[in-house]
Amino acid sequence: MITVSDSGQDSRLRCLRWCGIDKNTWDRSEVDQKYTWYYTVQELGYKYHMNDINAAIGLVQLEKLDRANARRREIVKYYNDRFTDLDWLETPVEKSYAESAHHNYVVKLDRQDDLIVHLMEKRISTGVHYMPNHLYSMYRKFKADVPVTERVWRRIVTLPLYPGMTDGDVERVVSAVRNFGSKRP
Repeated sequence: MITVSDSGQDSRLRCLRWCGIDKNTWDRSEVDQKYTWYYTVQELGYKYHMNDINAAIGLVQLEKLDRANARRREIVKYYNDRFTDLDWLETPVEKSYAESAHHNYVVKLDRQDDLIVHLMEKRISTGVHYMPNHLYSMYRKFKADVPVTERVWRRIVTLPLYPGMTDGDVERVVSAVRNFGSKRP
């Protein structure tokens, strides 16, 4: 989803999302409500317009958004409270001027791979969001001098965070992370 406040950008993006076609089906009606097939393409676009089924699902999901975000905030607060005493684990920071949707809960630690394996053994799925672009094969030909990125991405682990998590699921993650810390070398 893209939102813009400029009507020119809005118009251009609407064309680009539908193969560059300058008029959608409804806009091809003339003033007297006769349909005209004519349109033009002024710029190469993409097939990004949504079909009705996806739109219907999206509308239903939007009705759940506030509830889902509230649940994510509860989980994040619990994680933060339960991890605050772990000096080996850095938790996400939310600036005072922002309100995160908490799409991910990304922690930092020095033993990234060890935590991922430990949690996998406990049947807890994790991820690394995200590997820097310059490390993907399609971008390797481009030079990147990004020492902070190189250092940080090797320390991040994304813990489970989704609205459907039960309190038991959340506590299982917390217990496993805390257990990992008690086994530090």
